[in-house]
Amino acid sequence: MRARIEQLEAELKKRDANSAPPVPGQSAALVTEKTDPPAEHKKPEPFEFADFTWLNGNSRQKYSVLDSKVFTGEFRVDTSYIYDFNHPQDHTLGGTSESGRTNEVQVQQLGIGGDFHYNNARGRLMTQFGMYSTMTPRNDASPARGQWNLADAYRSLSEAYGGYHLNALHGINVDAGIFMSYVGLFSYYNFDNWAYQPSYVSSNTPWFFNGVRVQIFPTEKLKIEPWFVNGWQSYGVFNKRPGLGAQVLWRPNGSLSILSNNYGIGRDTLGVSTRTRWHTDNSIQIRINGAPAFSCTPYFSASPGDPFKAWDASSTFDYMPTQFTTFRFEFNHRAANVPYFVGGGGITPPGGDTGAPGSLVPGLAPDLRKRENRFNLAVLVKF
Repeated sequence: MRARIEQLEAELKKRDANSAPPVPGQSAALVTEKTDPPAEHKKPEPFEFADFTWLNGNSRQKYSVLDSKVFTGEFRVDTSYIYDFNHPQDHTLGGTSESGRTNEVQVQQLGIGGDFHYNNARGRLMTQFGMYSTMTPRNDASPARGQWNLADAYRSLSEAYGGYHLNALHGINVDAGIFMSYVGLFSYYNFDNWAYQPSYVSSNTPWFFNGVRVQIFPTEKLKIEPWFVNGWQSYGVFNKRPGLGAQVLWRPNGSLSILSNNYGIGRDTLGVSTRTRWHTDNSIQIRINGAPAFSCTPYFSASPGDPFKAWDASSTFDYMPTQFTTFRFEFNHRAANVPYFVGGGGITPPGGDTGAPGSLVPGLAPDLRKRENRFNLAVLVKF
């Protein structure tokens, strides 16, 4: 009994000591139970619920080594050597938007830039040097209309836009400037693709748009993205009407991606003000474990209704010692029902490209063939 009384007195003294007011000049620790405020529920980021690095057109990198609070840096190099069995004497590769020359080493693309992000402000800059800086602008006819050389103004920029992020739904982005078009299964950057030579469909769709886009994410698995753009891969407006478009991207799980890109309204043929372009490009991916384009060319008709039937096949082997480097070995076979590919005689005049763009050159007969076989060897780096 005495022991029990002493225990109760000790506990009472201890409780009184903890509840007594602190003595001036001293600190008294109160034994209290800390309760954390309930954590704020944060909506998942769009498409981050699974690993989509397996998709063609998506970077295979899982993280960036140049990341910070306000800037995520990016560096890309694409160097290639293409062996063409047609052996064009002018080393020109035609019928493709990914490469321009054969039988020599070329820096296809070098890009430096990244993403800016602070509070809700956002922006992206990516340069393009090398062959891309001349090949991409040459496919745009809009600089031939009006003053100021738009091709020179933009040739070193593959992406350049700024915008704002709205904290609504699962996020809404409003961006203005030059951005990728996403049309087709292939990315503009070869590092992100599973093959060097795109299919005909992807190779003949626009790589970029100049205008305004709104990215709406109703859920973490769905994106709806309308566009208001100057035209089909154009820095300016071809005639009197700009273009409208939209992308719908749905990824219900980590093994399925359904994509729909649509473009219309735009009148994108220089000198033909009444021709309207309508285009739809739709795809499903499933994971299972030459001449300046200002007026086309008189040597190859681009008249509506002209028959053109073509097919291609490729076999690609990639060696990726790290997620930042890819060594690519690829064989391509392409064929068409009309002469379309560069033959041994080449397609440029002996004295080089002279005269007005798209005009006949006296004495020139471009050597075009119906078939093409080539090896693509490339070293691709991104970090």
